[in-house]
Amino acid sequence: MFCQKAPKSLALVFLLFVSFAGCSGSSEPVSTTGMPEALDGLKDLAELLKILESEGRSFPKKKSEFVQHDVMHPAAGTLIPNGTVVYFLGGKIDSNDANPKIVAMQAGADKGGGWVLLSNGELKDLPADQVAALGTSGKPVQ
Repeated sequence: MFCQKAPKSLALVFLLFVSFAGCSGSSEPVSTTGMPEALDGLKDLAELLKILESEGRSFPKKKSEFVQHDVMHPAAGTLIPNGTVVYFLGGKIDSNDANPKIVAMQAGADKGGGWVLLSNGELKDLPADQVAALGTSGKPVQ
């Protein structure tokens, strides 16, 4: 009798576990084409840009300059120099920006879609045509 009930009980426990596993309540942006590591890099970059702006410090003008921020902002400090994330010169975050431009994006998002960081601080996973329609804050850092 125990052997017949055990599989049913295990199946019920498994079913409950699976149904609750997807209900984390997270407000994390959902991706359709974007790479998770690019999203991490863009989040980290947004935070770094806000800090640099509040401290009155200049923004990096070369990929190699992001490495100096690697300790406090490891995703931005690594993913911009290695080309996973593209930062556009002059890009900053202003939550009141009514006409947002792309500050940074997942490499290749302009051709195949992916994550973008907008000047109003929003992170979006967009198809390539929407990425192209937004425009950027400047030229990509080299």
